[in-house]
Amino acid sequence: VAVGEEGPVVLVGKEKLTDSEGLLLMLLAAWVGGRLGKLDRLWLGRDELRGWLGKSGKIVGTRLGELCREGLVVRTEDDGGYRLSTFGIKRLVEELLPQIRGKAS
Repeated sequence: VAVGEEGPVVLVGKEKLTDSEGLLLMLLAAWVGGRLGKLDRLWLGRDELRGWLGKSGKIVGTRLGELCREGLVVRTEDDGGYRLSTFGIKRLVEELLPQIRGKAS
């Protein structure tokens, strides 16, 4: 993942990722960008995620619901956005990123 002037960027092709992996990587990029001060927030809205994923709002909503139930993502209270949970960051770094790196090779 990277953070550019245009916002969070996933450097792995979408075709190599599952929808959930893509969403998690976008949320990770937003979190990193927010922590580094490159972005003004640590979360992304559903429309931003839908735009990157290129899928319908229903599919994105379903995947986000699954990620929330797994405890990897939480919905922000006031603005209707989504961010990685602490557990989600830990699991992403320890388990999912190595799997995604294997796909990217």
